[in-house]
Amino acid sequence: MKNNIGILGFGVVGKSALKFLKQNYKNFNIDLWDKRSLSSFESDLLKEYGIQNPTPLTLNEFLKKNKKIFLSPGFSPKSLPNICINKILCELDFFAKHYKEPVVAITGSLGKTTITSYLNNLVQKFNLKSIAGGNIGYPLLDLIRQKVDMAFLELSSFQLKFNKRFSPQIAIFNNFYPNHLDWHKDLKDYFDSKCKIFEFQKKNQFSIFPIGFLDNDLSKDIQGIFLGKLKNLKSKICFVGKNFKKDIELIKNNKFKNVFLFSKNKQGFIFYNIVNNKIINKKQLLDLNFLPKISYQENWFFIIATLFLLNIKPEKNSFESVISNFSLDDYKEHRLELFLNYNDIDFYNDSKSTVFQATIKAIDKLEKNNRPIILILGGLNKGVDRTPLIEYLNKVKNLKKILCLGSDCKTFCPYKSYSSLKDIIDVIFKFAEQGDQVLFSPSGSSFDLFKNYQHRGDVFKKLILEKISKK
Repeated sequence: MKNNIGILGFGVVGKSALKFLKQNYKNFNIDLWDKRSLSSFESDLLKEYGIQNPTPLTLNEFLKKNKKIFLSPGFSPKSLPNICINKILCELDFFAKHYKEPVVAITGSLGKTTITSYLNNLVQKFNLKSIAGGNIGYPLLDLIRQKVDMAFLELSSFQLKFNKRFSPQIAIFNNFYPNHLDWHKDLKDYFDSKCKIFEFQKKNQFSIFPIGFLDNDLSKDIQGIFLGKLKNLKSKICFVGKNFKKDIELIKNNKFKNVFLFSKNKQGFIFYNIVNNKIINKKQLLDLNFLPKISYQENWFFIIATLFLLNIKPEKNSFESVISNFSLDDYKEHRLELFLNYNDIDFYNDSKSTVFQATIKAIDKLEKNNRPIILILGGLNKGVDRTPLIEYLNKVKNLKKILCLGSDCKTFCPYKSYSSLKDIIDVIFKFAEQGDQVLFSPSGSSFDLFKNYQHRGDVFKKLILEKISKK
């Protein structure tokens, strides 16, 4: 008698899981449950694999029937009975078992898409064949059959939570802010899930963290959890900082026996090997004048540190030349994307801003232009308190006006709320003046009114262009 595997949710991950399980686990019956009606394409796909449409069972009946459950990210474990948690299969564990090439994995609350995408693009300039996947690009299980030299994975807390074996060659945990508290049990559960990216690493592998994790980037209780996990870490600990003197003090205060530090001083971006609080090796990796202007500086520091650890060297041009000539326009979409200047008004699409810290970073960058900012907020809060954003906005010198989109805005801000993005665009064109910067940086997820953040950004740009065409 065959055992049953149930796929809970038939989105991108669910489809990838169906294909993978059908090819590799023939002794199992595969069942499917989804809370939504499937498209005709999805129904045809099920027929192709010999599976009936989603079972008519209730969710509890489905969970009871199947010995193992493949959980898609659209379903929170909070919605499942505790008895089912031990049934959950992790796609990362399947990936770890079947994928044999080197892997660099990236997680964090902000910037992980940028770091993943840029790294994947850069190593190809060094004549290596690589691929990006996970939360972007290829689904994890689709990567297994790809013929490449290495893979770069952007991993969400959803993908990492149930990991029991995945251990990348390099694990990057670039920052941490409260997020996805509608999916996770609490902030500790969210942080613990992120930490699964490095917990199973081996001695010949590397883990990279911001030096701020030793300072004030984490609350005291979360920082205590982090330091406790470092004590059991087998991989090489690496920190990325931006102030050499302060960074060294933080390392000394925490009494690390042997760590790598990547930080900057007046000469540039430097690698240091620190053993028992003494620098035993030092190497300049990049003159900061060669740093590209696109994206945030801290993202580039993680990228350069990773390339150094991978021991990647250009065959012809210098490392500085490859970095300084870097251009990746496709990946600038939806992240502080200056997509239009009309009548000397700049329109920025920052739809990828799904947490308020991303909105703050975007405003900080536009503030440097010393021009008025018109801000559009919106989106779902995912259980996160956004009142610190309002406290920040009250102090922004060049903030001209704030407009809000969607019902969630009423729960955290005092500004006027609109039911549609079109209504907001109509209002903006009535008062925007030459020199203004219009910033669409929602600070929340897109699923209240849009399919995803890409759809939200595309709608914003389309509405702007349609408005201009009627002028």
